Amino acid sequence: MVFVLGGAVIGSAVWLGWGSAPRPPPEGRQVGATVPSLPPPTSTTLPPRVVDALSGVWCGRGDACIAVGNSSKALVSHPFSEVRTETGWKVAPIAPAGGSSARLSAISCVGTTPTWCVTVGSVTAPGEHAFAEIFDGTSWTSSPVPRPGTFDDLVGVGCESKARCVAVGSYRDARGVFPLLEELSGSTWSLMRSPAVSGAQVGAVSCGASCVVVGDLLEGHRIVPFSEELTASGWRVTPVPLPAGARTGAALSSVDCVPHGWCTAVGVQYGTRGTPSPLIEQQGPHGWSRVAVRAPASGAVSATSFGVTGMLSGVSCPSRGLCTAVGERVGGNWASAPLVPFIVSQSAGSWFLAGRPPVDSSAARFSGISCVLGSPCVAVGSLFKGGQYRPLVAFVGTGVASLVPPG
Repeated sequence: MVFVLGGAVIGSAVWLGWGSAPRPPPEGRQVGATVPSLPPPTSTTLPPRVVDALSGVWCGRGDACIAVGNSSKALVSHPFSEVRTETGWKVAPIAPAGGSSARLSAISCVGTTPTWCVTVGSVTAPGEHAFAEIFDGTSWTSSPVPRPGTFDDLVGVGCESKARCVAVGSYRDARGVFPLLEELSGSTWSLMRSPAVSGAQVGAVSCGASCVVVGDLLEGHRIVPFSEELTASGWRVTPVPLPAGARTGAALSSVDCVPHGWCTAVGVQYGTRGTPSPLIEQQGPHGWSRVAVRAPASGAVSATSFGVTGMLSGVSCPSRGLCTAVGERVGGNWASAPLVPFIVSQSAGSWFLAGRPPVDSSAARFSGISCVLGSPCVAVGSLFKGGQYRPLVAFVGTGVASLVPPG
């Protein structure tokens, strides 16, 4: 997955993208890719950069959070992390071995504070290959990963303990593109055996009692949702239904699972003309099924589009039946309207469109979220204002988003 600057133009919005955003439909428009950020305390000013983008965030007990991302200038990307402490944010630089340009896509930590974490991404120059780093609470250390093909990229990671993490992405060889699944056992990464599904790209993973990965699969002239689950006998493909309204395809970009096999995945579905709309799928004892969303005031909205033109990029579920998903939507006419962030919340088994955050920008979106029981969710994203991409942050309650302005 190549680093892109200005990858998609929607009206006046020019998107900067990297990471595990779903691929566009074979025909039609796409909303864009990921431009994430992090939640700085109101008393802290982040150091200025040309483009600040955080691609992943993890939060534990209280206000303990860590975010990873990229600072770019002239198409050269430098990864970095920010650790939230009681006195503000502390920068922890990341320097992947053998790369002058690199990007990070995801992070996962173990415990209640960010004292042991794994982040993954890819070196983009010279060459292109996956890499992983391990955080010990103070600094990052390179953790070499196997390379199965001529191109490989890691875009998601999930850790159930220090003894076991799973990182996912894709690789390419002479036969085509295939899912890439790697396991960290102790201090060594190894390739995991999985079905060789040609054309499949994995974008996210959630690990608990088991592991579930989601992404998309190129099937003929359209893309369809894709999922694999780790069982006692190894990885197996688990069918995900294609929504009836997804005329030109659908893809999943984020997943979160709670104990006993309940998972929630979010992404995008594309209509007849390639128009994107949010997609939510939930996995229970009988497999994956699409869920509907209701608007707070007007009851059930369109079963095809949720009444929103846009996509969901991140989901977090601290317990069964309690999830929050975030993404981007078009704030008006599809051809020329600005992009705005939006939030979808689940309560007592029902999904609802939450209120629109007050964002003054021609291009803004949420790309990720982390929720912990007893604390507000932390949603991260970006906005384009004053000629620059800047962090966009929200502490999300039930249907409420409080923006924290960057320094």
